Amino acid sequence: MSISNIVIAVAVVVWLIVRQLQVRPVKENRPYRIALVLGVIGVIEISNYVGGKHLPAVAYVILVLSLAVGAVFGFLRAQVTAVWRGDDGVLVRQGNAVTVVLWIIGLALHIGIDLVLRRTTTAADQLGSVSLLLYLAVTVAAQRWLVTGKAARLTPA
Repeated sequence: MSISNIVIAVAVVVWLIVRQLQVRPVKENRPYRIALVLGVIGVIEISNYVGGKHLPAVAYVILVLSLAVGAVFGFLRAQVTAVWRGDDGVLVRQGNAVTVVLWIIGLALHIGIDLVLRRTTTAADQLGSVSLLLYLAVTVAAQRWLVTGKAARLTPA
């Protein structure tokens, strides 16, 4: 993974975490836009990396495991994200310290799974690294799905 990719990935993660700690409106009409953007870029990065390589099935299994971990941690973060209706009637949400801890644990697990992948097969030694943006897309989409569901259950203004 190049230095520019690492810098971009770190910037995206910091940006996501900072935004989660802010009181922000729940975008019920387009909650998955950032997840879609990250997902498309992530799929392109994975496609460029895989290219004409023949990767063993275990590499794809480990990749799917990593994405599943991302979904689980997205659901966990959604459980601890506060959702309420503001004084102006707008639905808002805000994460907390537990949200940040869950981000750190989830990312650490992704990196750990990447290390397992590197030891499992040299043919896919960078697959975990290039899949980070897709991991972020999955974990953000899972969190947004549950947060949007929590918001929908609140009584209208």
